[in-house]
Amino acid sequence: MYDNVAFQPHTRNLVVLEDGPVQSVTSNNPPMTELRGNDLWMCLPDGKDDDALTDGCVRFASVRDTSAEPTGFIFFGSGEEALVSIQHRSVNDALGAGNHGALIKISGFKVRSHEHDFDDDDHDWK
Repeated sequence: MYDNVAFQPHTRNLVVLEDGPVQSVTSNNPPMTELRGNDLWMCLPDGKDDDALTDGCVRFASVRDTSAEPTGFIFFGSGEEALVSIQHRSVNDALGAGNHGALIKISGFKVRSHEHDFDDDDHDWK
């Protein structure tokens, strides 16, 4: 279940934040569940094929704390760094402070244009 999205500058890549249930069924005999966190995905734009679907997505980060979720994402103008907001779902934490969150900086994103997506008469790519 996606919640927030953001485009990476200069690439047309799309970041998708997951906001789904934190319990998943791991087996049916006997029925067992486990907790899992939400993930952050980077998806390529659609290429020159016949569908309108992404040409692939990769998970680049996971929120391991199952009482938290990613709630916002924004790239810096270079496209190489970004900020992600993490919100805790818990109403009462160990300190009694209620809901709280964090703002995390992520660096190391590569910025590469998708040259194969340009029209044949577009000569701006290298």
